[in-house]
Amino acid sequence: MMTTEVVILLTVYTTILMGVVILGPQSTFDEAGPFLGSLIERDVATGRNFGQNGVFPVQWVEPN
Repeated sequence: MMTTEVVILLTVYTTILMGVVILGPQSTFDEAGPFLGSLIERDVATGRNFGQNGVFPVQWVEPN
């Protein structure tokens, strides 16, 4: 009798937890979309963060 209750509670808990795990990041990305789009638009408009012919020159940094 107790086993059935535990299985039902674990099923409900797992369903709620998976809903939070799956839907949480999705809403975060949906809310961040306009901000990220504006950053990309700014870079395209001002030519920032782009190299010649779309290729960045290789810059070597000496390790510490």
